[in-house]
Amino acid sequence: MMGPMDDGHSILLIRHAKAGSRSTWDGDDDSQRPLTPKGQRQAEALAARWHDRVTAVQSSPFLRCVETITPLAARVGVEIEVLPMLAEGGYWPSVLEHLEATTASVAVCTHGDVLGDVVRALERRSVPITGYGGEKACVWELTVVAHEIRAARHHPAPEA
Repeated sequence: MMGPMDDGHSILLIRHAKAGSRSTWDGDDDSQRPLTPKGQRQAEALAARWHDRVTAVQSSPFLRCVETITPLAARVGVEIEVLPMLAEGGYWPSVLEHLEATTASVAVCTHGDVLGDVVRALERRSVPITGYGGEKACVWELTVVAHEIRAARHHPAPEA
């Protein structure tokens, strides 16, 4: 794992795992829509796969993101830092600026719209990208060097 004093570090940008259907959710606020059993299995699989790669965990305040990242935070032994900027409909330039300012290997859980906007911004910058996808529970591994994302690699959602 690269650190802040050497050639860079990785950030894991994660789309939340499978949540209940938006159309059948009865709650007043879809920010409280929980993961499905499949989503819970995806969250556990993400934790098993990535726990040794991060030292911090950040999440959108939406329940489905917090539930996705909770098993990873537990394995790493850290608290989840909840950041409103990561919420659905978040302003992606602020998210991108935040990611590039990060000096630790952090896992960041957000939503498909924010993740897609960040990846498209990296494409426009001609950042080398390996693979492609925005499916639920996918991981984008971002390599940050000198406060600039220099590479992005898509890892498909875990089988769950």
